[in-house]
Amino acid sequence: MVAPVGGKTKASNAGGEIASVVQIGHVVLLQDGAAAKNANGTNRPAEAGLRATADRADYDGPSQLLHLSGAPRIQDGALDLAATRIDFARVSGDAFAHGDVKASWTNSPGSGGKADALPGTTLLAGPGASGPIHAIAAEAELRRSTGEVVFRGSGANGNLPRLWQGANSLAAPVITLNRLKQTLTAVGTGAANPVRAVLVRATNAKAAGPEKDNAKAKDKGPSVIRLRSGELRYSEGERLALLKAGAVGSVTAETTESGGAATVNSQEAEVRLLPAGVHSAAANAGGASGNTSVDQMIARGHVVVDWPGRRGTGEKLVYLSEDGTYTLTGTSAVRPRITDQVRGTVTGAALIFHSRDDSVTVEGDGTKTVTETQSPK
Repeated sequence: MVAPVGGKTKASNAGGEIASVVQIGHVVLLQDGAAAKNANGTNRPAEAGLRATADRADYDGPSQLLHLSGAPRIQDGALDLAATRIDFARVSGDAFAHGDVKASWTNSPGSGGKADALPGTTLLAGPGASGPIHAIAAEAELRRSTGEVVFRGSGANGNLPRLWQGANSLAAPVITLNRLKQTLTAVGTGAANPVRAVLVRATNAKAAGPEKDNAKAKDKGPSVIRLRSGELRYSEGERLALLKAGAVGSVTAETTESGGAATVNSQEAEVRLLPAGVHSAAANAGGASGNTSVDQMIARGHVVVDWPGRRGTGEKLVYLSEDGTYTLTGTSAVRPRITDQVRGTVTGAALIFHSRDDSVTVEGDGTKTVTETQSPK
């Protein structure tokens, strides 16, 4: 850590050691970038240095903490963060932001590149999203040794940290971004304060392909997945979000599009994005090639899925965002079931519900049967 520069300085000594230092006016704090290693042990480029500014700096000798106040602000590679007060630990170089934390970051080439970029940009890059990702929280920590940024809420008023870009968002009591591992972790504290995420996928205005000539086919609208869970862990490298029930008790996923809606409850789920540089045909047709698309969602463990007028049960469900299908499977002992208010119950080795035309394909014993299960509108 480099000592603050600029402004007027007042210092006091006790026993030959500095007890306190006060600097007022245009205070600038500089930290050199730390060297880092990849997961395989090889060296990677050093992170960009940290720069902090404030109107006032108070250094406390016994605790070796530097307190910045008066519109303090941190620029740390891709991260730009402001708060009511920011404390720096002289020994570790860690920073602690308190009160009305506001942050933003981007992974653009000008932000310093992979060595200092924060994860989350691909997960939150929804249709119409551009510019930096934003965050708000009650408190935040910058841990230089581990490359982590931790956002926390306030227990007093229940305000949760929130990240968002465009219509996509993530909220949870604790959100941790690890720039070295390129992971994002969110943890809930119970049913009242779960992890919540909203992921919007761009689609074309009209159905394409075989559905185009089907009188029952429905126009496509934006596809939305709303997630509620106890834990969420996202990996930029894998482009995969893993969700677990945790303290909340279950994972809930609500999928919404003009062709249909569903609520899925399970013990765990995963949401996979399309590979880097690959975009859905619908997104490309709609001019959204710069946005990330959700490829599929897989729910496991005591799966219950509710559509308008029908309910399905099983052990595993695969939702494909591109064609709006839900494939429900069970076990050798308990097969999946879909109960329709009009058509009754169907079962088989696998049940495929097509949300675009309200039909169910039943697979079993080497055969396929298509059953109309359209419910009253």
